[in-house]
Amino acid sequence: MNDQADELARLEARIAELELRVSNLNAAQRVARVGSWVWDVAAGEVELSAELRRIMGLEDDEPLTFDAALQWIHPEERAELAQLSKAVAGGKPVPHTELRIVRGDGEVLRVVVDADTTERNGNRVFIGTVMDVTRRRVLEAQLRQAQKMEGVGLLAGGLAHDFNNTLSVILGNATMLSERLDAEELDAIIQAASSAGSLTRRLLSFGSSSPLDIKLQDLGGIVERFKGVLERLVGDTITLKVVPSPQPLHVEVDAGLMEQVLLNLAANARDAMPLGGTLTISVVKGTEPKTAELRVTDTGAGIDPAIADQIFEPFFTTKHNGVGTGLGLSLVAEAVERSGGGVHLESEPGKGTTVGVVLPSVDSVQAASKRAKVLVETQGPTRVLLLEDEVAVRRMLRRILSRADYEVQDYGLPKDALAEVTALPDAALPYDLIVSDVTMPGMSGPEFVKRVRERWPEFKCLFVSGYVGADESIETSKITRFLAKPFEPAALLAEVEALLREPG
Repeated sequence: MNDQADELARLEARIAELELRVSNLNAAQRVARVGSWVWDVAAGEVELSAELRRIMGLEDDEPLTFDAALQWIHPEERAELAQLSKAVAGGKPVPHTELRIVRGDGEVLRVVVDADTTERNGNRVFIGTVMDVTRRRVLEAQLRQAQKMEGVGLLAGGLAHDFNNTLSVILGNATMLSERLDAEELDAIIQAASSAGSLTRRLLSFGSSSPLDIKLQDLGGIVERFKGVLERLVGDTITLKVVPSPQPLHVEVDAGLMEQVLLNLAANARDAMPLGGTLTISVVKGTEPKTAELRVTDTGAGIDPAIADQIFEPFFTTKHNGVGTGLGLSLVAEAVERSGGGVHLESEPGKGTTVGVVLPSVDSVQAASKRAKVLVETQGPTRVLLLEDEVAVRRMLRRILSRADYEVQDYGLPKDALAEVTALPDAALPYDLIVSDVTMPGMSGPEFVKRVRERWPEFKCLFVSGYVGADESIETSKITRFLAKPFEPAALLAEVEALLREPG
């Protein structure tokens, strides 16, 4: 009896050990999202692990045959897998395979299947794993999209550098000529060049880390000026209504960034109304003190409350695969956050959607004060060292500075200017400040200034650049300023004067 009791105890301990191993294996599979299966070819039976049943959405005790399991495969891949299974059953090696499966609830998953063969009681048996890689593939696709957008951004930034240099020449020379001739045609050229420069900033500022052109703006004025673009965007089947505020609502924002917010919200609303509808854009006082709100309302299908919290997440989209990137609303949220505001959503299925953009506002007294311009008088001849590798831009900058009674020494390459400065005695630097491009052949403007400041630490510098992101390498201070191209002559002279006024 004792021997039987001991044997029974050993069996119970062995069973407990095996159950613990199975439990640990199931837990490991659940963490890794990898299920296992066994296919007995002769019996035609398929055994699934608990995790694989969970992945497939099957009941724990639901029996399976190979033919039934084959029905999980996406219809477009089912015939190929059936042929592969026959080849494997005939003794060919089992390949590493990625395919789509369809759960019982209709959800499509992408999985990786691996298998090996063995024998059990003289029968050939396949043992394999199924790894759910759906989320991984989504993330990989998002990464590729982000990398693609980054590449486009870098290309656009390089093109913008050359374009802004060209605009600087047009704008600077036309402005100086207009001052002499007072010609209406030249004013039109100046306005067009300024608009083109603003357009470049609009195209490149959204979603980038470049500095914002923050100015006091009437929020309703931004909407009104952009109305024509929005009408072309939404098309003929959608009625666009703009409801301005009864009185101006001033905010301190980058107008280009706000236009990109409008563009994305309008595009999203358009896509929610494929059969047409009404898009209403209104500007109102915010419910919170000292705020203004931009409200964009559509009469589309509305948004399911279950996904409302995800609507501003990057890459989240309710559109079909291949339609949109899922970035529009997330970029809206980013842009508004950069402007010091917030975004909220009001929607109900079948009753349309309203996206509210809330921004800090400036009262009318503050607005009038901020709009006041301070006239700057020049202080007489001042010595300026000018560095610019683009010949046309350098000539234009030299003329602007010379006409303002500055004595200018210009160089096309920093190394040439450095050779002259290096040869000077320590006691004297014959320049009051430097106006320098940022990116130049052989040596950058910041590197040149760093070398000069090793001997003259208080050497003042105004960096100018048409390259998006150039400001990121510039640490501005009382003796270092940055001005983005293109700019009007008055803007350049104002920056120079402000820099000269700072104590050395």
